[in-house]
Amino acid sequence: LPGNVNIFPNWGIDRQELDLYFGLPGNAIFFAAYYKITNDSKVLNYLHLIMNTIRNRLDKSVEGVSLFSGKMSLIYMFSVLSLILGWDFNDEIEKLCNEVIDEIEPENMELDLADGLSGVLLGFISSYSILEKPTYYEFIEKITKVIIHRVKSNLLKDKVDMGMAHGYAGIILALSKAYLLRKNKECVDAIQILEANIKVDEYNSDISWCHGIAGLGLMYLFLEHNFDNGKYHEKIERCAKILKNKVWNTSDCLCHGNMGTVDFFIQYSKLKSDKKAFEYLKHFLCIYQTRNGKWYCGCKQDVVVYGLMLGLSGIGYELLRTLFPCDFPDVLILES
Repeated sequence: LPGNVNIFPNWGIDRQELDLYFGLPGNAIFFAAYYKITNDSKVLNYLHLIMNTIRNRLDKSVEGVSLFSGKMSLIYMFSVLSLILGWDFNDEIEKLCNEVIDEIEPENMELDLADGLSGVLLGFISSYSILEKPTYYEFIEKITKVIIHRVKSNLLKDKVDMGMAHGYAGIILALSKAYLLRKNKECVDAIQILEANIKVDEYNSDISWCHGIAGLGLMYLFLEHNFDNGKYHEKIERCAKILKNKVWNTSDCLCHGNMGTVDFFIQYSKLKSDKKAFEYLKHFLCIYQTRNGKWYCGCKQDVVVYGLMLGLSGIGYELLRTLFPCDFPDVLILES
């Protein structure tokens, strides 16, 4: 299958790599979920082919440690497959985690979720929940302290948006999960600093998961579910109001398309008894019916790609979550 085709302005087609944007790990997550529902041997055969290809390329193809384009992509994929199928990937997870610990240079990384320390932190929290190794706990503590120090020292890069992949929402999500594991009050202090910087313009805000309201809303839902009390109710309702009236006309992908908004409303419907979620899903599906079966991936010029965050695997996985919302982890908040 073609992988990264979005190499603008010099368009080209390349093989699928081992990342969550365009690559094979996203295919594996979708086929694992589809197999769990269908129990179809053909689907299982495809999944085995994907996993064999990934294993054959593990030592050759993976550079960097980031969550969406480095070794953490594979660590998270193995964690999700363990949860969905109950298969044992402990050896693979341990090997990759040890490589990340050896390679990482925290001082040279940003704080964001997609490519930075927040993504590494979330991946290790997932790994620790499976393997419970003391060295992972120590590493989680180390990375958490680096993030807290840079937040409190105002060392964030100048332009940080509100979204999950590249902004405040992703950093807050990572610190929130670290707090749930470690109960370090400094995590809460850093979260409050970050929250104070979030400004939402109801009329001009980006609505995507990666940069905007869908990611921010998912973060608020996570905080309300795990910490609260009602503190985030109004903020969640504001996100829902913005999102329920907007549909992407040219992108259905998880990262910056309709499926990011669908994911917000799936989580919303799981936590609240409210019809907003169903109204949005009906609205979106009615629009889809006018397209003659066409799904738009997250690339320009109607290019079809097959990965998780930008392609058909992510769209298919999210459609499965609309049917079985409690059976599959939410990849947009890094559940595992």
